[in-house]
Amino acid sequence: MPINFVECIRRYYNKDFNNPLGETIKKNAEFFDLFIDFKSFVDFFLLQDLVIEDYSAIKLFLQNDLTFTKDPRPQLVADWFVFYKNQMEFLENRNNRIAKIRLDDENYIK
Repeated sequence: MPINFVECIRRYYNKDFNNPLGETIKKNAEFFDLFIDFKSFVDFFLLQDLVIEDYSAIKLFLQNDLTFTKDPRPQLVADWFVFYKNQMEFLENRNNRIAKIRLDDENYIK
């Protein structure tokens, strides 16, 4: 899930639709409103490693601005290595979180 997509979702829950996906997310409000708030969305999809501790901002794989005016992809080889390292750390952390979920009677979603 691209980081900027998560930022657009965070802004949706803050009623800020001024982003590249603002109108599209609003058209799908019925889905996003199922989660009530950004924290619930992040927790449901196990994306905690993409946000800071209080869920008020996202962690970027690269230090980009969030004005959506610049290409968020790595522009230099050195940037690519930073991006790759951060992305792999996110995937490893999320996979570990998924592995800890037990599908017993208490946690099983029917």
